[in-house]
Amino acid sequence: NNSIDGILLAYPDSGIEQSNATLNRILACDTDDYVGQPLTHIVRPEDQDRLSALIQAVLNDHVGRHGEFHIARKDGSLFEAQIGIGAIHTGKQSSSGLVCNVHDITELKERERLLRYHASLQENVTDAVISTDLEFRIQSWNAAAERIYGWPADEVIGKPSHEVLRTQALNGVSRERSVEAFMQAGHWT
Repeated sequence: NNSIDGILLAYPDSGIEQSNATLNRILACDTDDYVGQPLTHIVRPEDQDRLSALIQAVLNDHVGRHGEFHIARKDGSLFEAQIGIGAIHTGKQSSSGLVCNVHDITELKERERLLRYHASLQENVTDAVISTDLEFRIQSWNAAAERIYGWPADEVIGKPSHEVLRTQALNGVSRERSVEAFMQAGHWT
């Protein structure tokens, strides 16, 4: 009951046999709501064939596998999850059983979508967008930077920005002092 993932035990011929409290919480269900149901019933109908194929592959070669699915809670709402499945052999039944872990990846998928959105913005703006690490080595260089500065991204990524951009400190302040001020303030002054 102290796992952060939902865990369940199931058998191909008799369905879900047992689940932990975390699975019941993330599925918003009572302890026995899914007992006896086929494992595929926890995912949305569009994902059931894919989950069946994953289960069959695990049962065929006894190698654990995982996949990403949309899981349906008892109330019908959906969330994104990674389901890991492994085969177990017990003396209890003639066939192999399945141990499954269900990890809610909704927040991770939302962060991925946001990153893709920001990446597409960076590639579609007309301004040069250049990112660096804390040592000012170039980490990204968008198409507008290529057009404005004339350097393709693959030639500048990893290089110190001051060498590529040939920046100079203003008012006679050394580059080192400018960088020190930036690191203290968290922004250029």
